[in-house]
Amino acid sequence: MLRAARSYLEAGWPIVPGATPYGMTRRRVLVHCAGRPVSLACSCGRADCWAPAAHPRDEDWPHRIITDPAEVMQVWGRQTTMVPNILLVCGTAFDAWSVPRPVGARALDLLPDDIAPFVPIAVTPTHRWHLFTAPAAPTQTSPIPPYLDVIHLGAGQYVPAPPSTRGALGHDTWLAEQRRRTLPPSPPVLTALTRAADQLHRRHLAHQRATRQ
Repeated sequence: MLRAARSYLEAGWPIVPGATPYGMTRRRVLVHCAGRPVSLACSCGRADCWAPAAHPRDEDWPHRIITDPAEVMQVWGRQTTMVPNILLVCGTAFDAWSVPRPVGARALDLLPDDIAPFVPIAVTPTHRWHLFTAPAAPTQTSPIPPYLDVIHLGAGQYVPAPPSTRGALGHDTWLAEQRRRTLPPSPPVLTALTRAADQLHRRHLAHQRATRQ
């Protein structure tokens, strides 16, 4: 985890310590993944934790953003079983776009060949893809219909970073790491994602209509 935290800072990506699935509490949360419920604990100890081991460790995390390598050593360099997960802070160095795996896979087919291979993509244990782009200007984004399930993670938000762990669910991993110094612009990626989500949504509705007949 220490090596990963250092690499993110070297890339200019700010980070914060994340919660872990190894808390002392007996409270557990059911997370539905791949059609089955998985029981998880979270170090925050909250019975109503909505994202076990996938949120900041500290409630005042916006004031604890790490950009100094010395702080990385203090947080992730200790020999302990309670090493924090890593969360990437969105909005300055990058934005992230969270989508279901089928939407992300379809979007890659829709992206131009000079962009698709250079979009960093992280995969969560809950089968969502996080696609990273340069930060989006307010004029570059418009309201996304909720039914498309394309979530923009920008300023004031965060995303779990590989190799963070979710306990029984598994780890966050990289499907495609950053290959260029500059990230791809957000507009073409957002366009591909919304087109892909809309196509899959329409296909789902057509299938539902066909099964009712």
